[in-house]
Amino acid sequence: MDPLSLSASIITVVDLTTEVITYLNHVKDAPKERRKLRSEALDLCNLLYSLDDYLASCGSNDPWSVELAKIAHNDGPLSQYKEVLGQMAAKVQGNVGLKKAADALRWKFSKEEVINMLSFIERLKTLVVIVLEIDQRYVVLEIQNSANEVKDDTGRIQSAIGLLQSGVDHERYKAIVNWISPIDFIAQQSDIIPRKQDGTGEWFLESPEFKSWRDTTPPLPPHKQTLFCPRIPGAGKTMMAATAIQHLQSQTRGDSDVGMIFVFCNYKEQTGQYADDLLAALVKQLLQTRPEIIKHVSHLYDEHSEKSTRPSLTEILSVFRSLLKNYSVVYAIIDALDECPNEQARSRDTLLNSLRDLQQGSDVRILVTSRFIPEVLAEFETTPTIEIRATDEDVRQLVSAQMHDLPKCVRKDISLQNAIRDKIAEAVDGM
Repeated sequence: MDPLSLSASIITVVDLTTEVITYLNHVKDAPKERRKLRSEALDLCNLLYSLDDYLASCGSNDPWSVELAKIAHNDGPLSQYKEVLGQMAAKVQGNVGLKKAADALRWKFSKEEVINMLSFIERLKTLVVIVLEIDQRYVVLEIQNSANEVKDDTGRIQSAIGLLQSGVDHERYKAIVNWISPIDFIAQQSDIIPRKQDGTGEWFLESPEFKSWRDTTPPLPPHKQTLFCPRIPGAGKTMMAATAIQHLQSQTRGDSDVGMIFVFCNYKEQTGQYADDLLAALVKQLLQTRPEIIKHVSHLYDEHSEKSTRPSLTEILSVFRSLLKNYSVVYAIIDALDECPNEQARSRDTLLNSLRDLQQGSDVRILVTSRFIPEVLAEFETTPTIEIRATDEDVRQLVSAQMHDLPKCVRKDISLQNAIRDKIAEAVDGM
């Protein structure tokens, strides 16, 4: 849809909203919901006017307007709202301006209609606010030439549209996501990546085993759905997992058919490290990247929130299977499987068996990192394997990044710097 047509759609919605607002200003014998509906409708009108103003300054090929056009297609949120609004406006047409007439306006809407209308307005307001915020960022991003951030933002628009189409309001969506799991592995990933030295880990991403696991056209043969990555202590296992996560996120960004989920097992954590906790955290990440699939979890949330109970492992796996049907492939990275507790509840075994069970019906590609623990190694005897080691090139990269902290005499002597890099790489020997 070109900007002119989109603008016309926005103005049509504004006109219909204004007609309903006029009715709300004059109506008599209205319940208390009238004031709330009028206030929300006025706020939406102001946002839509701002949206139309921004649109007027955009070209037809502007990436922002291209994404924005998606909200106005035939089945889009703007069209859905316009249809509901048109039905409401039809009830009041011909009555506007009759405030002083004998047949003064009467309240014409049921409570259910008002609730439905408020829900549509709230969801559309949320989407418009996101779009307007993103437009401001595009100006900055264009200056900075940050293509990845632009892709992230268009993804936010698509997610917002998906949530709107799911019929779930934003507050309920957040409540369900936070309920399914309080663990935020995405935040942990964000904490780890800034410590990564640029250029390190490339050997791992370019290895034939990783490429085969990542790129083979689905469906992948069962014996190739899992990639095992053992490491010796100190070899940077978690950093390599974070590197793979960052790489896959970059490769799959914008493709809603591909899922990317991960967990960081940590024996130091007292909670959230059992199989049901970790599997629920993986479900949470799928919901965060595809809000429209929240409907698969809504019934479970309603059932348990009333009783303040948690879902069972069986229920979590059932929801997990339902969500996987929305993807052509899902990449799942399990870092430090050896640190998942296994003494009492056998959580490590349960986690691994559950993931393997999920692989039976869907293309779930699992990458596991672990220390060389015999009972873990025994689980992956026939699995494609890459040993994680600190390569000489990675070590040199890390040492080079620290050269600025060395004495001036070293910083001035290139041959001495090379010797330092070589000696440290030799001493590390893959650690």
